[in-house]
Amino acid sequence: LRNVPKLSDISSGINAEYGGYALFVYTFDLSLGRLMYLEDLYVRPPHRGRGAGSAMWDWLVRLGRRENCARLEFSVLNWNEQAISFYRKRGAQNLTESDGKSVLRFVL
Repeated sequence: LRNVPKLSDISSGINAEYGGYALFVYTFDLSLGRLMYLEDLYVRPPHRGRGAGSAMWDWLVRLGRRENCARLEFSVLNWNEQAISFYRKRGAQNLTESDGKSVLRFVL
């Protein structure tokens, strides 16, 4: 993998301790090209409301644009209203509502 950032590059350091992390991978779509999939964006409770999540989100968006990714995709548990609100305020669309898509899983 080329240019894969280290955890320290994507973690939010606050007062010399980690305030959270963003875990993502690159994926590919035949019609769109390179995509990013955000597995988890986590901010430790003492650091919430202090801009750590916004800083990590902004960093991911800049990285995705720099790497010519077509989209940044992720899923959010439907009960996590705080996270849904966070992402919607930043322009994310809920594909469950707009595209009527279903997420499926096959257990191996």
